[in-house]
Amino acid sequence: MHSNKFLLCILFCFLWGSFPVNAQILNIEKERLLPDSANYWMLNLGTSLSLYNRSALDDTPLRYTSVRGNLDVLRAGQKHLYLLLNQYSYLKINDAEFFNFGYTHLRSNLFWQRTLSYELFAQWQVDKLRGLQERYLGGAGIRWRLLDTPHHHIFVGMGFMAERERWQLSDASTRYEANPFFWKSSNYIHWRGQISPTVKTVMAVYYQTGYDESVSNFRHRLSGELHLNFPISQKLKFNTSFTASYESLPLIPITPFIYQFSQGLTLSL
Repeated sequence: MHSNKFLLCILFCFLWGSFPVNAQILNIEKERLLPDSANYWMLNLGTSLSLYNRSALDDTPLRYTSVRGNLDVLRAGQKHLYLLLNQYSYLKINDAEFFNFGYTHLRSNLFWQRTLSYELFAQWQVDKLRGLQERYLGGAGIRWRLLDTPHHHIFVGMGFMAERERWQLSDASTRYEANPFFWKSSNYIHWRGQISPTVKTVMAVYYQTGYDESVSNFRHRLSGELHLNFPISQKLKFNTSFTASYESLPLIPITPFIYQFSQGLTLSL
C-alpha cells in the first residue's frame, strides 16, 4: 500500500514537473492508482510564474509574463474511482494579454478494481496558440485489465464520445475558421511496469477517429506519452519523458505533429 502511494506521488510529479505539449488528447493515466489501492484521496496543487524582458534592441522592448496553475483531485473508493484534472495558463507579451491554454477533465471509473470496468468522462479545453477556441466532449466506454502482475499492468480502453469544437486562426492574409461536431471512437492502451529492480515506466497511447462528411474521410488523432524514472539515491530520482501528438487532417492549417522531450529530478522527503 505504501509503495502504491509512493508511485502515485511520483506520477503526479510528472504532471507538475513538465510543461504540457498542448496535445489534443489528454493523458489521464498518469493520475491513476495501481489496481490494489482503495479508499484513498490524492490532491495535487501547483502554480508557476515566469517574467522576463530579453529584448534585442532598446527601442523594441519585449516584456513576457506567463502564469500557470493546476489542480488535480483523485478519489479511489472501494467500488468507484473519480478523477478531476484542471490546468490553466495565462500569457502576456507587452500589452497583449490572452488566456492561451487550459482544460478541465472529469472522469469516473465504475467498478474500477474489476477486470472489466466502465468509464464516463467529460472535458472542456482551450488551446488558443494552436487556434482552438473551445472544445466540449463527453462519452463513455469500457476499461479492460489485460495484464495484472506484480511488476506489469496493462489496460485497454474502448468507447465512444461526442465532440464539438470551435477553431479560429489568422495569418497575415487569411482567417481560418471551423466549427465541427463529431461522433468519435475513443481508444487507448496503458502500460505501467517495472522493467528492472530500479527502473519504472508509464506509457499510454490514445487513438480517436471520426468520419467527417465535409471531406468524405475519417479524421484521426494519435497521442502518446512515455515516462521513465529511476533512483539516484534513496530520496532523489531521475525522470525522463517523451510526449507526441499527431492529427491526420487538421481542421485549420496547423502543425499536425507536435512533440516534447523532457528530463528532471524528483526529491522525496
